[in-house]
Order: sequence, then structure tokens, then C-alpha cells
Amino acid sequence: MSYNIKLAAYSGGSCADQSNTTIQIVPPPQSFSVTTPKNFVCIADSLLVSPVITGGVPSYSYQYFSNNNGTANFNNNVLKGKTSGTVDISVKVQDSKQCLYTYDNVKSITVRDIPIANLIARDTNICNSDSVVLVGRGSNSFKWFLNKQLFASSVVDTLLTNRPGAYQITVNDGFCNSLLSDSVMLYQYLIPSYAFTNTKYICINQPVKITGNTSATKGAHFNWDFGDSTSSILANPLTHKYTKNGKYLIKANFTHDYCPKYNTSIIGDSVKVVDPLKGGEYTMFVLSNTDTLFTNIKLDSGYTNYAWSPGIYLSNPNIAYPVFNANRSMDYVLTRTDTVSYCQIGDQYH
Repeated sequence: MSYNIKLAAYSGGSCADQSNTTIQIVPPPQSFSVTTPKNFVCIADSLLVSPVITGGVPSYSYQYFSNNNGTANFNNNVLKGKTSGTVDISVKVQDSKQCLYTYDNVKSITVRDIPIANLIARDTNICNSDSVVLVGRGSNSFKWFLNKQLFASSVVDTLLTNRPGAYQITVNDGFCNSLLSDSVMLYQYLIPSYAFTNTKYICINQPVKITGNTSATKGAHFNWDFGDSTSSILANPLTHKYTKNGKYLIKANFTHDYCPKYNTSIIGDSVKVVDPLKGGEYTMFVLSNTDTLFTNIKLDSGYTNYAWSPGIYLSNPNIAYPVFNANRSMDYVLTRTDTVSYCQIGDQYH
């Protein structure tokens, strides 16, 4: 709405002046309110406040403020919750003609507490691919995170998993999301089906070879029983020597600090331990400086590995019947070894 104002001025009876101007009356907005996506804001969360205005003279600028900055405060048109409670929103509106309008308590917003998430593991050790149970606390809607990545969502408070790593949860009480819980670390232990084999036939004081997949890993313990009142706690003892003949059974008891379900006993092959045959003393007559084949050498079944000592004046010191040629007498020891039991016989030849 505009008004025309005329001003006339006179001096004496003959001088006169007049001027005209127009004054416009700016109409105020017809209505004003604010809208928000929801009627609450969570602590540490934000809420966007949008104006709804009709009439007046656009464009408008807005200044938002609350009646309780200790509960929530504004950054431009974004309300951020600080502590639980209720705040009333007021707005100062300025139009394009610099006219200022104040709208008090246009909307009430509740600032809600956030729930606290808590994560509990009934067992933090995953044995092979066995699942463990995680339990969430704090509300009735859960998001499960593995190594900071969303892993699962549920409305039940338990999660069955067999994947190792760092787990956390957030919960929602129907209004607000919690912060991430403290992490729970799940560890995995791979326990194979252990087995080993061993030498079945051996001479006393010769090493029994033990071959298998037993190994020293975290939490794993082995207790070997060799059947001769001796034992070992090495993961893989590799060898063992028996000092008396007889039959023996090798066993290994396996226990695990974190996976007792997999404790077991491992039984190997029976070992037969034998004594070596006794060596003899023999005399042979040969010609000087003449190739002479050793004959009448003592032989026994299985003892087929030969070593003459010393090896001089012999065509081959590693066969049973070497050829001898020398101009002097010699004393020899023939060591014969059983290629299965590794028993050895030392025969003396003069």
C-alpha cells in the first residue's frame, strides 16, 4: 500500500513552493512456521530447521535461537542436541526492506539421550570354523560391525559368527543411535587333525624317525610318551633312541589352551627294537704284492652295508669281498650295517 504526501510552503503573499513524495507501507508476512524432519533430536546429533512463510516482501533472512542453549543450540538453521531436555525454537525474520519480525516459541523440540551399546563375547576364541556367540546390550535394534565395516543388522541381541576380527555394535532405541561400543576381538585357531608315523624296526641306540604334522603354535601343547618311561614336550621331537630291545608304542597327547574341545591322543606305529649281532675275530692268509680276493667273509641276512677300516690296500673298502694287495700284514675292522634296523657288527680281520 502506497501513500502520496504533498508539502507546500509560502513566503509572504507572493512566494510559494511545494513538493510531493510517495511512502510505501510494507506488509508483514501473513503466516510463519518452521518444519523439521522429526520432533526430536538426539544428543550429539543435528536437526535441520526449515522456514515456512507466506506473504510479506521476500527475500528473507532468518536468525534461529533456542530458549535453552545448554540443552541445544543453533548453527545457522541446524539445531544440535547437547543434553536431554526440551527446547523452544524462536526465529527473527528480516525481509528485503530490512523490516524485522520476531516469532517466539514456534516449535518445541525434545532432546533425547542416546542409548549406550555394550558388546559381550561368551568366548573370544574361534576354534577352526566353530562359531562363537556375541551378545549385544543397550536396546532392541542392533548393527554389528567387523573391523569398522557393517557386518550385519538384527533385532535380536545375539550374533553367531566364525570370522575373526574386531567386533563393535551400535544400538537404536527407536529414536536415537548409540555410539560404537568398545571392540571385542575374536581370535581364530586352526587345529588340524594331527597324525604321525614312525620307524617300525630299529636297533638299540639308533634314532627312530618321527614324521608328522605336529607343530608349535600358540596355545598348543604336546606330551610324547615313547613307551620306555621317557617323554618329550616338543611339538615335533623328530627322533628318539631306545636303549633296550623290546616292543614300544609311541603316543602323543595334544591339549590346547583355548580349544579344549580338540584335545586328543595320537597313537603311532609299534616299534620293534632289536640288539645287533655280535662281531667276530678272523685270520686270513694272503700273498705279498699279489692281488688276493678276500673270501670266507662272515655274512648275515640284512647286514648288507659294508665298510672296511682302514681302507688302504683294498680295491674297494665298501664291498664285502675287496681285493687286497700289499707287501705287509694289515689288521682290518669290517663294519656291517643292517639297512633296515641300522644295527652294526664290527668284525676284526688279521
